[in-house]
Amino acid sequence: MIGVVDIGVGNIGSIYKLLNKLKVTYLSVESAADLARVDKVIFPGVGSFAEAATRLENSGLKPSLQSYLAEDRPYLGICLGMQLLADHGEEVQRATGLGHIQGTVKRMTPSDSLPLPHIGWNNINHDGAALFEGIGAEDDFYFVHSYFFDLEEDCTAFSFDYGGEFTAYVEKGNIRGAQFHPEKSQGAGIKFVENFLKC
Repeated sequence: MIGVVDIGVGNIGSIYKLLNKLKVTYLSVESAADLARVDKVIFPGVGSFAEAATRLENSGLKPSLQSYLAEDRPYLGICLGMQLLADHGEEVQRATGLGHIQGTVKRMTPSDSLPLPHIGWNNINHDGAALFEGIGAEDDFYFVHSYFFDLEEDCTAFSFDYGGEFTAYVEKGNIRGAQFHPEKSQGAGIKFVENFLKC
């Protein structure tokens, strides 16, 4: 069963809508007991890293989720759910993440006076493998964010260009993170999630 982490932030409804479209059985994960019942985890989110980190602590989910990640069980973090894999985030105030992939979530600094938040469609310099299987180099994904994952660990990562190269995707074993929103990315996004569900 697919578990969707719900700590009261983000675009949970959009993920549920996509999973319903794909006719996938899922469970809302709000506690350690819920997490123990699922085989794969999707952690969506939009919002402040610091607030999400606090909610994760207060829910009691953090240590269980860290254990889940340490066991290298299938996980897909979307936007904030990806950023929380980092050691720390600097949005609003410095806060501690799940610490599974070394790095810090920092404010983007695009050149050419490009506006923040970054909202819109970008392609990704992926390799066409794993979760990107069947997705072309020209296919775009939808982004909405002002902060990015500044990686400090050697793991699989792909970037996008928005007045500079920024992390679009990270992969460490069975743990994956997408800065973009596959649930809002039409055909390419649906394929991306389908690939995760098959892994």
